Amino acid sequence: MEELSREVCGFSEIDYKRNKALWLKEQRQAQLDAQSILPRLSQFEAEARSRGVTRTTFRHLTEVLDLVGSQRDDLRLLLINSRPEQYAAPLWSLTAVDPDQLTEA
Repeated sequence: MEELSREVCGFSEIDYKRNKALWLKEQRQAQLDAQSILPRLSQFEAEARSRGVTRTTFRHLTEVLDLVGSQRDDLRLLLINSRPEQYAAPLWSLTAVDPDQLTEA
């Protein structure tokens, strides 16, 4: 099946997943604290909302924030504790208002 995919499409999704797994394995663990994660999360959320994205998985957030899979549960806890209104189990909602953009009337 892989060879057929390579012949027809020029690539194999399985090859892509293998290469991605190797790359993630070699990746250095990023720091996981609110000061380093939340600004990068806000930037990702704004860019995703501009493309019409309303929700994402914690797996995707882990990758986007340059974290490794073993940090996913800690990331989930950090985000839920920081912005509980955005937790739309089992997903993360991108439609909530960015707390950095709130202004008092």
